[in-house]
Amino acid sequence: MNRRRLLARFLLCLMLAISIAGCRTTWYELELRPDGDTMQRKVSMWLYTYSDGVQTYDEFSAHELRHVSQLYGAAMPVDLAQRHAFEGLFQGQLPADICDGGWYLHRASPMGSINSYIEHEDGAHKISWDLETRQTSLHRLVDVWLAWLDSEFRDDDRYPRFREFVDSVLRDDLWNIALYIWAFDTSGLVAGNLSDDDPEEQLIWDLAFRIGIYLAERDYFSPEEVPELISRIDLADEEDTTDPFHPVMMRGLATKLGTLPDEPLPWPLAEFVEDPGFYVESFNQFVNQSDTIRVMVEAWEQEYWDSMSPSELARRKKIDEFTEEVLGTKEPSGVDVVERFLDVDLRPRNFPVFDEDNSIVSQLAENAFLVDLDIFSAQGADALEVILHLPQEPMMSNGNWTEDGTVRWYADIAPGGQLGRRIPDVFYAVWVEPAQEFQEERFGQVALNDEELAAHVGWYMTLAPEPRKEWDEFLAGLEPGPELIATLQNFCFASELSTCQAKSDPEAPGYVEMKDGGHRADIPLRSDIADDALRDIVRALMPEPEPAVSNEESVTER
Repeated sequence: MNRRRLLARFLLCLMLAISIAGCRTTWYELELRPDGDTMQRKVSMWLYTYSDGVQTYDEFSAHELRHVSQLYGAAMPVDLAQRHAFEGLFQGQLPADICDGGWYLHRASPMGSINSYIEHEDGAHKISWDLETRQTSLHRLVDVWLAWLDSEFRDDDRYPRFREFVDSVLRDDLWNIALYIWAFDTSGLVAGNLSDDDPEEQLIWDLAFRIGIYLAERDYFSPEEVPELISRIDLADEEDTTDPFHPVMMRGLATKLGTLPDEPLPWPLAEFVEDPGFYVESFNQFVNQSDTIRVMVEAWEQEYWDSMSPSELARRKKIDEFTEEVLGTKEPSGVDVVERFLDVDLRPRNFPVFDEDNSIVSQLAENAFLVDLDIFSAQGADALEVILHLPQEPMMSNGNWTEDGTVRWYADIAPGGQLGRRIPDVFYAVWVEPAQEFQEERFGQVALNDEELAAHVGWYMTLAPEPRKEWDEFLAGLEPGPELIATLQNFCFASELSTCQAKSDPEAPGYVEMKDGGHRADIPLRSDIADDALRDIVRALMPEPEPAVSNEESVTER
């Protein structure tokens, strides 16, 4: 039994859609090795099918491979059915290859550097677009259902009441469910209270019960029926049924219409349960062949074009030219792929893109009620692993630091070109690299590391060219010895000589006595500009204070 399809079946049965499953998996691996101000980046990708314990490579998307190979200046692979790898060196902004963008930032000083890596997977940063897409898709889905119901039952006197129910009550409740799923899909993966055993499955069950409670509160089912409802749908999955008119669902609709549990199903729900095969065939034929649906889709496509600004139309033309040149077609079905590769997105927020692999109904249902359950499964999901090699543990990161000196992230990602995904995962790490040899030659040890080194580099980057040169020359002339701390204490920039002299003149109001050594918590310094930088260095060089000895301990020792 595939429990991860449960919620999809639960939802899609409500509006005559079929569940979507996959057995192919796309894997991405991103390996990063920072080297000074450059990042060595290796991206690997492969598509495989897992069947009967055997894993075989499938042909990877030629469009995606062409895009990545161009970014890395590599030749387009001839054999698509293999593991593909591309390598390159990048500074600053990282390429939008398998992720959607990011940066490697390197800031250096003679004492060492601070570095940061941040990147996010391809996903729905346009939250309003995601929400509007779901809303439009939901209403269009109900409109398709109503159009079919009209074709079947418009001459029946009982139909107007049922149609009003679908067009108002059911439409409103389905939108509320879609809205609930949208909120859960964008934040639930982050905010959910997950167990360590099977967090993905827990999320699915959590959402299923939440929706079950909502339906109970809206009088589709009693609260006592919710566990049984989910269990019965689960059993239906074991029976491998795809009947959209499942009796459980029809009974829920009947209850909402005011039918008591012990009463027969009302019309037309009883008709659906009595002969589901006939109505499934009728619905499929209507959706795929009727002029009504063709006119509806043409109107949606016209809405798409009418909503474009002149600048969007110009970029649309650019995409069409690119598509014709590279793919040999100007068919709209390929637009979503090309747009992704050109790093533009011209689709209005309220327009779902249909492709040849998905029917209009299944695409609308997927866009409206999307919690991508294939993401949670071992098969059919697109998975990404990011591996960042570092010389030491980062100060900040949302990845997992491992004993082999790497930070690792694992993410389930949405297949490219699909709408309505959760907030994309973000990968980040901040780390420092002390200039060990430089510091040891001048201080006899690594004086600055971690937060102190990060603060030092940040301060160093604020210096103007001339003061920065002064500081570089000052550090270059240091060496370990008894005079080192005093030398640090007496440093002064040329621009603050008057202030420093006042601190050195016993007769001046600002005089500061430079004690040899002193206490780590109270270190007198001449420079105001380099106060914090010098203080951190001196504190690192000064010995830890001896622990205080209490009077009682002193008496005992005597």
